[in-house]
Amino acid sequence: MVVGNSKQKISRATCSPKNIRTTSLVAAGMTRRNRTSFPMSGRYEFYESVSSSSGARLGPYSQSPMSDAYQRQLREKLEQLPYSDAPAPWRLAGGSSIGGLTEVGYADGTDDLLVVSSQGRGVFDCLTGTRIARDPEGMFHNPDASRLTAPGIGKHESTIFRMAGLSGGGLAASTNDGWVLHVLQLPWPIHVVFLTSEYQYVSQDVANVTKLCNDEPCEFRAAGFSPTGRSFVVATSGEVIIYRRDLA
Repeated sequence: MVVGNSKQKISRATCSPKNIRTTSLVAAGMTRRNRTSFPMSGRYEFYESVSSSSGARLGPYSQSPMSDAYQRQLREKLEQLPYSDAPAPWRLAGGSSIGGLTEVGYADGTDDLLVVSSQGRGVFDCLTGTRIARDPEGMFHNPDASRLTAPGIGKHESTIFRMAGLSGGGLAASTNDGWVLHVLQLPWPIHVVFLTSEYQYVSQDVANVTKLCNDEPCEFRAAGFSPTGRSFVVATSGEVIIYRRDLA
């Protein structure tokens, strides 16, 4: 995953669902071929549009026509936008390489994140970026996967987490004070994560859009905010990246 200005990328081997070992981040300029697009959380913008009675294309969050020429121009601007670090007050709290990651989910009212993978389960405190619990069993079969929930571990042993990832579902795409995460396939099948403030869409003002990261060479799983709005995560099949902020 390319994250901000770090230029860090993760090994393709870590992305495999069959991989049951944690692999550290490596600087490997790998590309992917013949990959499959997985369910995503976050906002779709101009790529998911419908036709109006006049033949013009409409964005899903707007009733104003969006011409094909404008869409191409906007796509080019977003593709050319450089990756950068999250704007203040957000900062990178941490991350972990997790081979075979399938789902993530927050405990209600907290910044504690459950991560489910082929290696088992782990819980991260997203305000510190540290892992606070790990499943002692190397493999975990989730009996609640079809209901998009999973049982917790550690201090959340009695908690049922709502999950997002390979099986579907989604995390919160925005906060109460207007920060919004947007996930676009730019170009397909690469998933690129953007961050905006004041409830803005990426189609409104590219100058105020932060291009955070993409999912190469792995598969996108989920991106979204915690219930408190103090943290957000981006998860792929081989890695989870955590951002946090302090609220006034």
